[in-house]
This record gives sequence, structure tokens and C-alpha cells, in this order.
Amino acid sequence: DLIKEVGYLNRELHGCNYRYTIITNGATNGLLAAIIACKDNKTSSVQTGKEYFSFYPGIIAQSNLRHVKKKGDILLLDSPSNPRGDIKGVDLKRTQKGFVSEKNDTYKSIVWDACYHSPVFGLSMKEDDDGIPLTVPAHDLIVSSMSKSFGLPGLRVGWVSTNEKGLYDKALNYVTHNLCGVSAYSQDIA
Repeated sequence: DLIKEVGYLNRELHGCNYRYTIITNGATNGLLAAIIACKDNKTSSVQTGKEYFSFYPGIIAQSNLRHVKKKGDILLLDSPSNPRGDIKGVDLKRTQKGFVSEKNDTYKSIVWDACYHSPVFGLSMKEDDDGIPLTVPAHDLIVSSMSKSFGLPGLRVGWVSTNEKGLYDKALNYVTHNLCGVSAYSQDIA
């Protein structure tokens, strides 16, 4: 079962267990579903780091939100330029209002793009290059993909995982009504 395999990958590659997982048509569609899931009537922007994956502005625009580099409502931790999902010098703590940084910036939600966080790219959550154990970044949803995890470009099998039922329901609703399904061929390979 593909959901069970993704659960295994989440544990082994990213060091996390999640109650809910949605299979998506690639990681790009997963990122859009995750951002849509975090969106509400008060959400107006998504913050990325100074450097980010080139598709992010388009994905953010599709969600009808603004892309900002400071003080966004949703924080998108990206793996291409930030493979371990951390922000240097920023310690994020979960509160009733969302996540608060040591600089007192508040984020409603955090989406962790962990696509490039895999052994194929020499990265592991278990330890850094010096053998020091790493911690998982604070986040609401994780997005990853089979193609990046196994070096199989074009496979178009991604996933969104979370422990929050409300976010899962919103992401599943978006995927079900707005994205085409994952091909049977890709699912069999995965």
C-alpha cells in the first residue's frame, strides 16, 4: 500500500510520524494543496527564505496569496536552498496563535518542503556532516516526492502529510476537486 510506504519514508528520511497522508500528482501539486490547506480568510501571504525554489512564486500566486520574504502568514521552509528545513538563528515554538520565532515573528502555519531532503542528495535527518544529530523543524505539513527520494524524475508521485485533521481535510478536498490523479503506472513503480 502506497500510504504505508510513504509512512515508512517519512520516518526513515525525515524522522517524523504522521496520522494523515495524501498522495498527490507530484510535489508541486502537493505544495499547492498544503498552502491551500493553511489558507483562511485572514491569510494574505506566504514567506520564503531569501533564496527559494523557482516554482514557489507561481505556486503561491495560484493560491491567491502574495509572496513575501519577511513577516508572512504562512512560512514555507524549502529544501532546495535550505535542505535541513531550519532557518539559521531562528528558533520556532508552537503556540495557540501558531508558531513564534525568537524574533517574535508569528506564523499561522508552516509548510516544510522536504523534497530534496533525501539520501539521493546526500541529506539525512539523522545527523549533519559532522555527525551531530539534527532535529525536525517545527511544521504543520510536510511535502515530499518519490521522484526526489529515489532519483526518478518524471514519476509525478508526491505526498502531503500532517497530524492535523482539519489541514488534512482541506488539502484532500483541494486535491480531490482540483488536481488530476496520479497515474496507475507511477503508483505501481512507487
